[in-house]
Amino acid sequence: SQVELEAWVRVDNVVRGRSSDEVSMLAISFFDEQRRDLGTAWIGPFRGTTDWLRLGKTVRVPFEAREAILRIGLFGSTGRLDVDDIRLTAQRR
Repeated sequence: SQVELEAWVRVDNVVRGRSSDEVSMLAISFFDEQRRDLGTAWIGPFRGTTDWLRLGKTVRVPFEAREAILRIGLFGSTGRLDVDDIRLTAQRR
């Protein structure tokens, strides 16, 4: 019912794009069996310059979810985004 999304992240001179939704991030999107969108959880946005940081977030998986897509990118922002050691771990209750 939950997953832990973790990654090491480093950014260099990352600047948001032209609109407020053009930001760098890690995102996990959930879909049902008909590929209907069930929501997205994200880590970020990332801006500026940082050394390596270990980031993580516990995400609730919708009951109807049958598929998930992990997305990583600048998504319209500019600069450099480095991501390493990505982990997606099921959390048992």
